[in-house]
Amino acid sequence: MDDHLHYDRFGEIETWVINGKKYVWNDGFHIPVQELKKLAIHQLPLNEKVQPIDKEDENYIVPTFPDLHLIRTEKGIVLNVETILSTTHWTHPVVSMHCFCECLIEEVNSNEEFHLIEYSDDDSSNQMIVYETLLVDVQTMNEALKSAVHSLKSLEKRVNWRIADKVREWASEIKPNE
Repeated sequence: MDDHLHYDRFGEIETWVINGKKYVWNDGFHIPVQELKKLAIHQLPLNEKVQPIDKEDENYIVPTFPDLHLIRTEKGIVLNVETILSTTHWTHPVVSMHCFCECLIEEVNSNEEFHLIEYSDDDSSNQMIVYETLLVDVQTMNEALKSAVHSLKSLEKRVNWRIADKVREWASEIKPNE
């Protein structure tokens, strides 16, 4: 058991105290990036979500969407990403939300870098996709953050390529009126 974690009377995590600072559990610990960079990897609580934020007022770092968590496991640092999409807020003029989700899931499943943890399409207007990857060879929190952002940017490029391929395919199926 981690001595820096404090539990309530029901055995649920309540707070984490590290370097004299107290962080309250809120579906993970929301830690300012500057404070997170001061920590050694072994100081993170084992198997708990830590979400890097920009400032104490919880303005989240880029990427702000999806939710990005770092989790220290027995194997190392895992980047956990949770994306919740809603057609109510989807504004892309060409690509549907369904197409985007399909391309993201295809890309996550196509290589061994990321692993799909959960996909929920409970109704046609909301979808949730959770995926993660082990950040390889990171020795510091700064390296973990850089590796996490690099992994997400690389995934984003590959998803965009998939979307572009689908758009080209759709365009080739449209025949001009003769």
